[in-house]
Amino acid sequence: MSIGEVLRNARIKKGYSFEYLEEATKIRAKYLEALEKENFAVLPGQVYAKAFLRTYAKFLELDTEEIMNEFSQINNEAPPEVEKDKHEAEPTDTGSKKWRYVAAGVALISLLAFNALYNIGDRPEDNKPELPKTVQQPPAENPNNIPPIPTRPLTIHPRQTNRPSRLKESG
Repeated sequence: MSIGEVLRNARIKKGYSFEYLEEATKIRAKYLEALEKENFAVLPGQVYAKAFLRTYAKFLELDTEEIMNEFSQINNEAPPEVEKDKHEAEPTDTGSKKWRYVAAGVALISLLAFNALYNIGDRPEDNKPELPKTVQQPPAENPNNIPPIPTRPLTIHPRQTNRPSRLKESG
């Protein structure tokens, strides 16, 4: 049986519509139909065709390796290699952890030494800003005969006000 027939039979057997599959797989319905009709020219490219086919087959719970091998034979490609488990990372020898700790320690000590040298001789009382020295100048001549502004505030006692009292006198 061809790839398209296998996909179509699995879809019909499970009772899926293209609209449902489009929502579930995030692959446009026209591309799913093209996969079932084996019209791979409609797909945006070879890489997309492989990805769509793998996703569609996996969603329909088909044997993806068998379908991908058949797809590779149709396109005269070498069969895809079995992917290694992504969780098994190859060990890399970048040096032992001991040297990493030594380097971190040296960096920390260097920063502390730099900070100590930078702050030598600093005392809190030396950290006060210098205030500008002000000189009292004599008043300028008054060309418009404006009275001078008093140097101290005037104090007005309540008894010295000319305002009438708001209290009614009973009488």
